[in-house]
Amino acid sequence: MLDSDEHKEQKRSILKATLYDLLASETDPDRRFRRLLRNLPDLAREFRERYQLFVCEFDFEEVREELEEKRRDYLVRLNAAFHDMGAKLLSVPVAFYIAVSKMAPLTSTASTFETLVLNTVVALAVVIVSLYI
Repeated sequence: MLDSDEHKEQKRSILKATLYDLLASETDPDRRFRRLLRNLPDLAREFRERYQLFVCEFDFEEVREELEEKRRDYLVRLNAAFHDMGAKLLSVPVAFYIAVSKMAPLTSTASTFETLVLNTVVALAVVIVSLYI
């Protein structure tokens, strides 16, 4: 029964608890082994009963609900990430529109240099924002 892989850790902990309960009252270490040999059938019966109790109380529905909760949490975080990316990607065309509306046409007057600098700064700002996003 202990060799099977099903509930291996739980079986070990049940066996440890059963052994402890059987031998805890014996203070003399030499007498513990004799007591173990004398009560081996009782130990096996108690172990089987505790294991059966564990198996009966094991709730697959609870495990399924826990996995569903983790799945929902993962999907919520994934949807939030895609929503955030979509909002950032939408801001790129908005930035281009604002940049185009802020640019001034170049004229052949003395303020051509200022207009050129302003348009270059707006274009650089749009490129930097686009790269950041």
